[in-house]
Amino acid sequence: MNENAFCLTIFHEGESFIFSRHPMLENEHQKQERSLLTALGSGARVFPVWYDTEFCDADGAAIAGAFMYGAKEAI
Repeated sequence: MNENAFCLTIFHEGESFIFSRHPMLENEHQKQERSLLTALGSGARVFPVWYDTEFCDADGAAIAGAFMYGAKEAI
């Protein structure tokens, strides 16, 4: 984990859904997101994913933030 999460894996009912901020992978991530939303059920919302870790950056601040895949900006 670094100061600005580049990749994220969501685990749900034995499946893993992998996302990255790399813009060339956005089409694949859209497919992953649709599959995850189907697994979660109607009305589910996944992104942005807010995270808070026990890890610290170089300045000692807790690593936390919002993750959005692809070319979309983090909040």
